[in-house]
Amino acid sequence: MHRNYFTLYHAAMELDEKLSGGFIFELCSRNKNELTISFITSTGTHLQLIVITDSRTVTLFTSEGLNRKKRNTAKLFRNIEDKAITGVEMSPFDREIKIHLESGTTLTLQLFTAKTNVLLLQSDSIITDAFKHKAQLAGSAYQCENGSKSIIHQLETLSRDYAGFLAASLNQLPGFDRALHRELIKRAGDPDKPEAMFRAFQELFYELLDPRPHLKLTNQGTPAFSILHDSSDPSPQSRNTDSILEGLNLYSKAIQQFTHLDKSQTGFRKKLSQKLKKTEKELQAFSPEQTSALAARYELFGHLLMAALYQERTSPDHIDVNNLFEKDEPLAHIPLNPALTLQENAQDYFTKASKSREKTETMRQRQHKLEAERKILAETQLALDKLADRESIENFITEHRDLFGKPGQRKNKEAVSAPFKSIVIKEGTTLFVGKNAKNNELLTFSHARPGDIWLHTRGASGSHCVLRGVALHDKATIEKAATIAAWYSSAKHAELVPVIYTLKKYVRRGKKLPVGQVIAERETILFVKPQREQRSTLKTE
Repeated sequence: MHRNYFTLYHAAMELDEKLSGGFIFELCSRNKNELTISFITSTGTHLQLIVITDSRTVTLFTSEGLNRKKRNTAKLFRNIEDKAITGVEMSPFDREIKIHLESGTTLTLQLFTAKTNVLLLQSDSIITDAFKHKAQLAGSAYQCENGSKSIIHQLETLSRDYAGFLAASLNQLPGFDRALHRELIKRAGDPDKPEAMFRAFQELFYELLDPRPHLKLTNQGTPAFSILHDSSDPSPQSRNTDSILEGLNLYSKAIQQFTHLDKSQTGFRKKLSQKLKKTEKELQAFSPEQTSALAARYELFGHLLMAALYQERTSPDHIDVNNLFEKDEPLAHIPLNPALTLQENAQDYFTKASKSREKTETMRQRQHKLEAERKILAETQLALDKLADRESIENFITEHRDLFGKPGQRKNKEAVSAPFKSIVIKEGTTLFVGKNAKNNELLTFSHARPGDIWLHTRGASGSHCVLRGVALHDKATIEKAATIAAWYSSAKHAELVPVIYTLKKYVRRGKKLPVGQVIAERETILFVKPQREQRSTLKTE
């Protein structure tokens, strides 16, 4: 009932009591389709009347005090600033509140559902300014709905005339909107019983003249404002107010909170659904069994080639050998790289098998993580669907926002990728590993300190590694770091790899050397078995 004629009728009377004898301070628009009219009341206090022109749920409300203007605030109707207010009244015929000013000007608030506007009238006949559609309206004649009898007078006459009420249809009851039509039928119990309808109409009309403003919630949890006498047991969430304006203020705040929560809930549900679909799609793409089978086949080919090193090679791109391991397939057809020997092809298959096993293990770990994540998301979605009241939904969303990470928080993938791989060797000792030529250059000549230990595989391409937090005499720690440095090189699948280490201050750029290539002096050589770092030691830097 926030826009009903009778709500606005009583609001106009309350505004007249506050504003008569005061004056207009300013009019401005802080937001699109929103006009703020600032007054100084007869008692010298500031009061703001906010009119919303594009909303079906909020029309107008007041705010005490003088709010500071936002940036990009547009000042409007400048010619009526400081004008004295002679009175405020409701139009007898339509939902228009008229604020009468000195010199015969009137600020008219047209509070219609689809065409809400604020007009400035001269002598109540010519539009001189307008909040909306000023170009089309300025200078035109003001069109108003006039009648011989006011809305209240017509309803009062019908309330005393049973025959006249029966002759009128519901749509002919002035000031009655659809909500009042529904309330009338509800109270009568049966629209086909004239006497019951007439008694319900009389009761409703007298309540509209003697309002009891209150805020309540509908069955759907939406805030609603009413001035009717609530005969049913009041809801614990219902709140009575002392005035229409106070009720409209509470209602507008409740609607804003409701709308914010509604958007928040919609956004949460959308994110939840999107993340669940993404997780399920990623799970469907996993096939660790297929990768594992491929690794086993690569390893079989490697062993068969090693057993057939002295067999004559009749074709450069393949070889058929006796399958010593599978009786069902006595002859194995093995594709070959023509540029490699049989032994090199065997080593290549062993390398492929090793990589496939690593990929399988990574896929399985990721698969287990995603399955657990999918279960949590599905349970969260189900729990949210079971909630009915808005307070529970609001609390639920607040408690589960961490499912999507905190705003501004970097994702783990992004964190791991910047700027170097960082491995904790032991407490207080960290190994930094470069990722490519440019990253190696950055690590060695920008990040590393002179006293850090620099490591690199000898005779093979690979990552620059910088060991921090250890001295040269700690051979065990340096050897452990060397095994990791060997892993991050092109010789990672060899049995033993030579790794050099020296203090970073003995590493320098060479003239005309490509980016990432350096000259190391005073180095020491270690022969180590390549070994990947433990997963738990990986961190970001």
